[in-house]
Amino acid sequence: MDFLVLPSIKEAERIGRASANIKRENRKWIFEVYEKYRELREADGKKYDWDDLALYVFNELQNDDSERRYTHIIVDEGQDFSPMMIKSLVESVADNGSFTFLGDVAQQIYGSRLSWRDSGIDINKIWRFDVNYRNPATITAFAKAITRIKYWRQDGDMVEAASQIAEGPKPILIEFSYKQHEVNWIVDRAIAIGKTSSTVIVCRNRADIDIFLPLLKNRGCEAIEINKETPGFSHLKKVYLTTFHAAKGLEFDNVFIPYLTEDKFPDPDIISKAVSILFPRDSDTYDFYYEEELS
Repeated sequence: MDFLVLPSIKEAERIGRASANIKRENRKWIFEVYEKYRELREADGKKYDWDDLALYVFNELQNDDSERRYTHIIVDEGQDFSPMMIKSLVESVADNGSFTFLGDVAQQIYGSRLSWRDSGIDINKIWRFDVNYRNPATITAFAKAITRIKYWRQDGDMVEAASQIAEGPKPILIEFSYKQHEVNWIVDRAIAIGKTSSTVIVCRNRADIDIFLPLLKNRGCEAIEINKETPGFSHLKKVYLTTFHAAKGLEFDNVFIPYLTEDKFPDPDIISKAVSILFPRDSDTYDFYYEEELS
């Protein structure tokens, strides 16, 4: 089916979130917006966007009868893949091969909130990992509480741990009367414990990193910013600064999360996802900071 033409859009079956379903008679308005977007994009000399790539790869593979190069494909941390990305990878596997997909829907960092159910592929076997070897029970309880708030979509892909192996301290929530007090406290604490353990300050964006980084360096702390240009991450006894996005998948002994206020996180859905992606790590300290109104 060619999803780049209106008749196909009208006839397509909707999968995934039923609450976001659009009536067939209204799909033409969405398609008009999409057509205008394509027109502007092509006028700017850009033939594809990021989401187009998987679609075009899938279409090319469907028309390609040559022998597939890969017998088995394994995807880890795939919770942010789109259904079309998954389909294009499945199409890349040889007929006698296999496609293994691992993902944790509680750790999605993009707004799509997709899962393997939305991909439309045939599922041969499902493994549910319900023994938690890494998280202390207190961290798991906090993460579960986040997923139960009204802003978090409940679905059958959420797997709760049947047993806990690790142990550790409870996360700490600290309120400040004003912002500068919060900043000074975090800088002092990060410098103190960063001498003996890996410590990270996880910020909402680069602008917040730019607040902490000079303060740390002015105090003689060789803080390291983790981003796409960082040559490599080493688990050293240092102070690190990064964003929620860049911190995903990394481990630290101590995690500080500042500015959990409504002006920084006006959408509770965003903050619930952003905070929850940091919890699969067995850290010694989780400190959450805010001033005035907690988001």
